Amino acid sequence: MWLGLVALAGYAMGYARRNRDRPLIFIELSMVFYLVFFCLPILFIDNQLYYTTIREVAGVSYGLLIPTIDLETTGPIILGILALIGGHWLAEQVFPKIRLPERLLRPLGSADETALSALAVLICLTHLTAVVFPGLASAVFLSQLTDPLGLFGFGLAMALLLGKRLRREAGVVIFGLLLPLRIVLQLYTGLLTGAVLLLLCLAAFRCLYRPKYLAAVGLIGLLIGGGLFFIKPGLDEFRRVAWHDQAVDDAAGTIDEISRLTVLLVDAIANPKLAQTSIKYFERRIAVQFATFCKVTSMTGTEVPFWDGTSYRNLLSNHLPRFLWRDKPLEKLGQEHGRRYRLIYPDDQVTSWNLPWLTEFYVNFGSLGIGFGMFLVGVFLWLCDGLLNGHDGYPVAVAIAVAVLIPLTYPDSNLSLMTGSIPAKTVALYCIAAAFIAVWHRVIRRRPQ
Repeated sequence: MWLGLVALAGYAMGYARRNRDRPLIFIELSMVFYLVFFCLPILFIDNQLYYTTIREVAGVSYGLLIPTIDLETTGPIILGILALIGGHWLAEQVFPKIRLPERLLRPLGSADETALSALAVLICLTHLTAVVFPGLASAVFLSQLTDPLGLFGFGLAMALLLGKRLRREAGVVIFGLLLPLRIVLQLYTGLLTGAVLLLLCLAAFRCLYRPKYLAAVGLIGLLIGGGLFFIKPGLDEFRRVAWHDQAVDDAAGTIDEISRLTVLLVDAIANPKLAQTSIKYFERRIAVQFATFCKVTSMTGTEVPFWDGTSYRNLLSNHLPRFLWRDKPLEKLGQEHGRRYRLIYPDDQVTSWNLPWLTEFYVNFGSLGIGFGMFLVGVFLWLCDGLLNGHDGYPVAVAIAVAVLIPLTYPDSNLSLMTGSIPAKTVALYCIAAAFIAVWHRVIRRRPQ
């Protein structure tokens, strides 16, 4: 496993030195996922570390207990990491200058700082409205764009801020009001992933890691990381109460639920065993992907047959927006994955157990599938990086790259779910931005003074 860790770290650092003109550290972050969740756990994991409580039902064990760790487990992971690097390196040699045509970018580059600042505020407000009123978002066909709009809006604001083009009024509204409100709303769900992804989109700008910014970025990262570390036990308790015990009734209202969350967070922080509890949680959180892979390799081909590519059946259909196909099948692969491998209990009809790309290749085609599949992922990531992450002079193009690329740096769900909407999402964000800029030029700027 040390081979995979060294290979990932070495290749990411080499890529960063070769591609300093890329506005986002996309490829580096995509390598970090495999380093953290598939390489680091081997350093502290043991066979007694449970991620879920083991329950016996009719003599059959359900839950996640890490089986014996041997070459059968670590070998495919190392193969996948090397194949990922190999595919990315080869694509870089074959398509070294791949970019979007300049004519596609011109409609995005004609706006001044006032128009772009207004666009950022409008998109962030639209995103928050869709979060607070999901029924309204669904009615106007915005439900699938809710998360991308958030990453796009806050990413655009960050790009303008770093380029010294963000209007002060817009900066105060976005970073002083809308961003904190969005993070609070995310914490209210009991989940950290959305908040971390949003903060990651702000921290993914390469220019932040220049020497003059490095100390400030490190301090802010330490404060945010420490805050998330200490509030996580309280969030877990809130999620247990709100989701499993259903003690939080919808009629109680949002204010009552936020009050309950606040009380639980205060109680958790006051717990003298807080640090120990938080450390244990993050150990398990980092280990869950590796632990799942251990169980998958021990059961696939014996207790569970190979899936033979059935998990990729929605790859083509997912490219169609739901407003064009109202009866498009829902992605429920996480529930099926949890049931096949007894990761969730038989009476659990809700929980979805994420299926990362690397693990998905194994359950379909074994080690051969990992080698070939991760090679193609390396090629795919390079093409995405080249097409979307090479236009530093166009803040809107950078914001689209944030919305499309940053979620790919955390590939913990199946391939069709995470990549199926990329073309539609990219086109939709481009059209929204281009239409706003066109209207601004025709209406706002031509208005008589």
